[in-house]
Amino acid sequence: MTVGATPFLQELLDAAERRNDPLPSMRVFSCGGAAVPPALVLRAYDVLENCRTVRVYGSTEAPIITLGWLNDAQLAATTDGHAYGYEVRIVDDEGAEVPDGEDGEITARGAGMFLGYADADQNAEAHTDGRVFPHRGHWSERRPRARFSSRIAKRTSSSGVAKISALKR
Repeated sequence: MTVGATPFLQELLDAAERRNDPLPSMRVFSCGGAAVPPALVLRAYDVLENCRTVRVYGSTEAPIITLGWLNDAQLAATTDGHAYGYEVRIVDDEGAEVPDGEDGEITARGAGMFLGYADADQNAEAHTDGRVFPHRGHWSERRPRARFSSRIAKRTSSSGVAKISALKR
């Protein structure tokens, strides 16, 4: 599996097309770290002969929280996949899980999670009852089948603090 940000996938596809080389030994390219346009993922399915290209979602605290759908090009192109090795919660401003169809903040914990922040205040906020679910301002709609599509969102919490996340569509 190859993991890289959007510019790396773009350049890989450009080079493969210039050389007329479908890179037959490449099997999986997981793309994240920046906005991943659906058209780029679908282009990879056309250009790379044996490769499944998927979007992934992660954060500084947990690098790859979701893995895209390897067996469905449309879901691979339009969602960030499903939780992979992490417990993921989509929560409201009070920390309660939101129902399907509602927007909320992405929180996660799992074995690949960071150990903590250097800043004691950030560490105390992230650790609740011995569980780490850092609030990083990344938002998603809760969907059935644990599909995620993280995206830009600006919300104002009950405390008046604006929460803004990076565009990931």
